[in-house]
Formats: sequence, C-alpha cells, structure tokens
Amino acid sequence: MRVIKKIFFTLIIVISLMISIFVWFAKSNNKDYGDNNKIMKSNRSNTKKALVIYQPSRFKVTDKIAEKIAGGIKDEGYDVTLNYPGSHLSNDISQYSIVVFGSPVYIGQISSTLTDYMKRIKNYEDKKVLIFATGSQLNNGEVDKIGENLSTIKATEKINFKNGNKDEDKAYEIGKKIAGE
Repeated sequence: MRVIKKIFFTLIIVISLMISIFVWFAKSNNKDYGDNNKIMKSNRSNTKKALVIYQPSRFKVTDKIAEKIAGGIKDEGYDVTLNYPGSHLSNDISQYSIVVFGSPVYIGQISSTLTDYMKRIKNYEDKKVLIFATGSQLNNGEVDKIGENLSTIKATEKINFKNGNKDEDKAYEIGKKIAGE
C-alpha cells in the first residue's frame, strides 16, 4: 500500500508540473511584450520598406527566424522594421510594401497578441504578406489560423519552421525571395 501511495503522489506531482509548464508557455505566447522597434537599413538608395511583426518565443527561435527573414528582405534593398505585436503599434501599414507576421506555436496555439494586431489592420491592399509559424509539432494548420486574420486578402507566402535554428538559412532565403518577387 505504501508503494502505491508513493507512485500516486509522484504521478500527481509530475502531472501538476506538466500542467504548470503548459500554462507558462501558453501565457508567454499571449503576452504583450511592448515596443521592441528595430530598423535594419538597406545600403541601397531609394529603398522600399518592409515590416516584420513577430511574437517572441521562449527559446528565441521565432526571434531568430524573424531576424533572418528581415535580413534577406534587407539584402534585396528594403529598409526593414522589426517589432513585437501589441497595442503600441499603429494600424497604418501603408508605408510598407512587404508585411511579415510570425508566431511561435505552443500546445497548438498561436499568439493571440499577434492575431489581435492583425485584425486591427484594415487595409492590406498592394502588400506582399508573409506568414510564418515556429514550433516542433506544426501539423494542425497553425499558419493557416494566422492567415485567417488578414481580413479579405490571402497571404503571398505561408511557411512553417519546425527545425529551430536549422531553419535560419531557409528563413533568409525566403526573405530574399519575397523581396525579389
């Protein structure tokens, strides 16, 4: 009987710990982290502008992917603004030719902070829109869920990044591709 009690209590502790970890990840994905404005300037004159908005991830994978995409866009002659989603951002994206949205996926959930910002934008006309999701288990249409927040247009490109830091070169090339089209 003592052994059964020990196993039971151990099981309860493990389950409680797992639930706590899931809650921790889910909360971080929906937090408004505030302004984190970074501008990557192109070396070319008469540059166009691109906007990269991404929800930061716990292990910085989404951050690195967003920065690599931005680097590829910049190297094609764009000035790129990177920032986190949230109430601090303007709904007016008229000055940008390319708009990128990215979210980590935890427990099958995308960032509500990102999707709330996307819903506030009313005009995506004449924009190239790239949507990406990061996570090890992307198989439930998460990137499509992000795209549902684009009002009446469809994303130019949708990409899942499942391999963490191994996807950085791919992200850079995708940035170059969308900027070069």
